Amino acid sequence: MPVYSVNLIEGWRAAHVAADARLIRKQAKQWLEAHTVVDSRREQLRARYRALTDAEQRRFADLGIPADDLDAIEAALDSIDPFAQVIPPITPTPLPVAPPPDTIDEGGDASAQQRTDLATAYALLEDEQHAWIGRITKAVGNLSVAAKPSQRRVLIGMALVKLAAAGWHDDDLLRVCLDRAGIVHLFTCPVTHAVALDQIADQLVDGDVMFVVAADGTMRLE
Repeated sequence: MPVYSVNLIEGWRAAHVAADARLIRKQAKQWLEAHTVVDSRREQLRARYRALTDAEQRRFADLGIPADDLDAIEAALDSIDPFAQVIPPITPTPLPVAPPPDTIDEGGDASAQQRTDLATAYALLEDEQHAWIGRITKAVGNLSVAAKPSQRRVLIGMALVKLAAAGWHDDDLLRVCLDRAGIVHLFTCPVTHAVALDQIADQLVDGDVMFVVAADGTMRLE
């Protein structure tokens, strides 16, 4: 008749491990049952609302839109577009003569995801960065995504947001980027140049290029 030995210490430890595993499985089931799926659209709209100024938030509240009417909320936020506020020009110098807006290549419509990404990224910026972007976009005058959700406008908006988020919200630095992209003025910038500007912003953020000050005090990218 065979004789078996039993390690009571290891058996006790194994029993504890099994008990802990059953407890975790039981708790996990409770977590899953209690978990509520986040309404991503609602969160995106909430982020856009937080990006508004105090005065704009009061205007929004005065509309009295029901909290569950997401379509009406989105339409109201579009009407208070942070890229469509009237603020002074960047510089007192006159803008160059530009072709009529319908002759500028805006590209196709930006996707809903692109527009959401822009609004979400913009909402994460600080007030100073918001002011810089607002000052530029309003001086240009034809960058409102709400008025025309084109590829050109979203790409330019994303480029400005990326520069601001990295701490490069400076007119001189932006001018260097515009020169690199072959842009004389954002008003006349077609979608192909907007793509180039967005790519330059990505290269700066990734560290592939950097701002360099020459001996004469001018800046360039290299």
